[in-house]
Amino acid sequence: MMLWRRSLSEYCLFLASSLIQHLFYSKKQLPDKLESILLIKLDHIGDVLLSLPILANLRAAFPEAHITMMAGTWMRELLESHPHIDEVLCYNAPFFARSVPSTPLRMRWMLLRALRSRHEELIVDLRGSWLTLLAAATRCARYRLDRASRNVSWGFHRNAPEHELDRNLEVLASIPKPHCVPDWPVQTDQIFSAWNFLSSRGVVLKRPIFAIHPGSPVALKCWPPDRFIELADALIARYDAQVLFVGASGESDLIDRIQVAMHHDSWNLAGQTTLTELLGILKNCTGFIGNDSGPMHLAAAVGIPTVGIFGPSSPGRFGPIGPHVRCLRHKPDCPPCMADRCKFHDGGCVGEVSVEDVLKALDDPMVPCERSG
Repeated sequence: MMLWRRSLSEYCLFLASSLIQHLFYSKKQLPDKLESILLIKLDHIGDVLLSLPILANLRAAFPEAHITMMAGTWMRELLESHPHIDEVLCYNAPFFARSVPSTPLRMRWMLLRALRSRHEELIVDLRGSWLTLLAAATRCARYRLDRASRNVSWGFHRNAPEHELDRNLEVLASIPKPHCVPDWPVQTDQIFSAWNFLSSRGVVLKRPIFAIHPGSPVALKCWPPDRFIELADALIARYDAQVLFVGASGESDLIDRIQVAMHHDSWNLAGQTTLTELLGILKNCTGFIGNDSGPMHLAAAVGIPTVGIFGPSSPGRFGPIGPHVRCLRHKPDCPPCMADRCKFHDGGCVGEVSVEDVLKALDDPMVPCERSG
């Protein structure tokens, strides 16, 4: 019932956003120069990371503009460190707030007033909410580009790009797009800080280091824990590797259970790092293996070999994009879903991926996940 209500609300939001775009913004051509831009992406970590090329392209097209990004509080620290973002506004929209409370009504009203008083020249709405839509309806910006109106057009003409990254880039149809791959430049001080962090815990930086993320907020996306046990031991035995388990603090118990069953030692870093610190740690790793999740996209964005294990979600739509990535999914005929339980068999289709599949993916030359645009 909740999924049905959410889908209905999203469809209504798309239609309303498309109508507002048509009525108030569709006939306005962007100028050659802009002083201020607000980019809205209220989604989860992985979805926000797949919007990174938007920032690079906006900066290239409007180098003097003040670029503000609105996202959930879970993205604040990470976005504040991004070189193309001058300011971060936080809003936890009800549908996207998983582990944190949604923004209270009083604060939403204050945010709406702030949006109206800022008088941004351009708003780029990649995924907003009823609040950001109300701001657009009151003409809080001179120009607006929104993905929702394109969603409506794609629905009618069935010509939507497959991958989320390409769908985001389509919003910038009138702007040159030389940047088409998510890329997160890790600063030198972040790398040195990660060295100190890992060395203080006994990690030897001259030996191979693999980061593993065994968790996910969505149960059907989780590869079985016994596979992670077998995989971690195999990495240590095969490569003389060190294994770092990463994730949110709520995933620490899961990692503890995996570690207890392993034959070799490993490190549990769940909840011990911020996302910004995790960037530096991943940059020092030989490779990453994990479920379809935010850390998977972070690993791909910093450019390390990344193996994403997929179940109910489609790598063709949501897979990581980077120079050295591989997506594993063995049920291409299984429809993408976000249900709590698989209606076909216990554990879901993610269980079709074997440990040997992952090891083979690490040994083979890495190629990008298939993506059509």
